[in-house]
Amino acid sequence: MSDDSFDVQAAAERFWSAFLALVAPLRPGFEESPRRLFEAVEQALQDAGFDLAFDVTADRDSTVLLILTPEGDAEVARVVDAIVACAPTLPGWRVFGRRQRVRSWRDALTLVGSIADVDLGDARFWMSPPSPGGIHISMVAAALGDFEPRSARTVAMLTLHHLLGEALVMRVVREVSASATDQQGREYMSPEKLVLTLLANNEE
Repeated sequence: MSDDSFDVQAAAERFWSAFLALVAPLRPGFEESPRRLFEAVEQALQDAGFDLAFDVTADRDSTVLLILTPEGDAEVARVVDAIVACAPTLPGWRVFGRRQRVRSWRDALTLVGSIADVDLGDARFWMSPPSPGGIHISMVAAALGDFEPRSARTVAMLTLHHLLGEALVMRVVREVSASATDQQGREYMSPEKLVLTLLANNEE
């Protein structure tokens, strides 16, 4: 996708054509065989020339959510936005270009814990003072000590995406770090307080 000759618009049209033909018909069986649908989306993206992260999940009303995520990368976000912009009408589906905020912070921690196979029950956060360049958020949880630094940061970023919504994180957070222990001199807040604090001044 970094190749200047790559036509994102044409590739997006190829993706949606394949999606309508090969992926959309699998929606009625999503609950019974989610992996089959996931692999079909993955194949459609690859065949169109895209190397993108995505999530597929069922909403409470049985609508299937396709979430294409730039994983915090602004350049990739432009590609994702171009794909989402030309999405056709898809009955029974909703398409997003960023990970969505889970309405309950407890559910967000449970979801990420399930994805990463980790217990985040003791998660807490430090937030730097606001600045024009954005804020720094550090996530602390004992289980993060079992990860290499890069992987621990990935877990922290994924947690923030589900706590706050990826779009908000990309807009207001300049740096994310992760640790297994508190840093002396920092005042940490609960996941609930972090969500309330940031959403209060950054309504999406």
